[in-house]
Amino acid sequence: MLTNYQILGDILRKHGQHQVAIDYYHNSWKIFPKNELIYGLIGDTYREIKQFNEAIDYYEKGIELNPDTVWLYIRLAEIFRDQGNWE
Repeated sequence: MLTNYQILGDILRKHGQHQVAIDYYHNSWKIFPKNELIYGLIGDTYREIKQFNEAIDYYEKGIELNPDTVWLYIRLAEIFRDQGNWE
């Protein structure tokens, strides 16, 4: 389920307002704390601004909520690949 916060976060992110987008995603997370998609969106936003450790943390939190969410594993693998971390 999408929230207005999530939609606004997506728009802000596309316009380069990454930190404000993260704030809006956090507001969406307060409404749906068990939605792994929101964790993934926050992770994607951190990844775009090259804050990889934060991105990894959020992807892992999303995986904890729903281990069957394959795209979160893919995002983690992409970060590890880009960093040359093969372990």
